[in-house]
Amino acid sequence: MVGEGLVRLGAARYGLEYEAHSRKIDGMTRQKVLDLYFMDARCKLIEIAAFLDRVDRAEGDADFRLGAFREAMRHLGDGDSGRAEAVLRSLSDPTEAPIAQAPGKGAVGAWPGK
Repeated sequence: MVGEGLVRLGAARYGLEYEAHSRKIDGMTRQKVLDLYFMDARCKLIEIAAFLDRVDRAEGDADFRLGAFREAMRHLGDGDSGRAEAVLRSLSDPTEAPIAQAPGKGAVGAWPGK
């Protein structure tokens, strides 16, 4: 799973063991997680707020990405341990069939739902 992969990478970064069955990081208390990651998460949260402020102040209509972004943010308050996976899935194309031709030159970060 994507969320599990992120936790596994975080554990490896600090030389900690990861137990997939319990989704816990051995040797990592909540206090340690807060000590290690809070300031980085705080910065990202402020960046998201600033991004949304800029979008709100801008003129014109938004495209599908703003709706997808807001939908992804709803997962943050769920209280589930699978938030990272839920956010990624809400922004990703759920289809499995290959398409004949890409609609553009690069990724746009959200699935338009078409």
